[in-house]
Amino acid sequence: MGRTTISVSDEVADKLHELKGRGESYDDVLRRILADIGEEVNAEDDPDD
Repeated sequence: MGRTTISVSDEVADKLHELKGRGESYDDVLRRILADIGEEVNAEDDPDD
């Protein structure tokens, strides 16, 4: 799968940064948030694999 860029407000970017752990990507943070609301993303969709 490819990559894309999304535009978010400064406030959202700051909150994502706060949620991001050491060594974790923003993709990881968003996948975790999606999983928390029941929206699993398939591992084969992971662009880092």
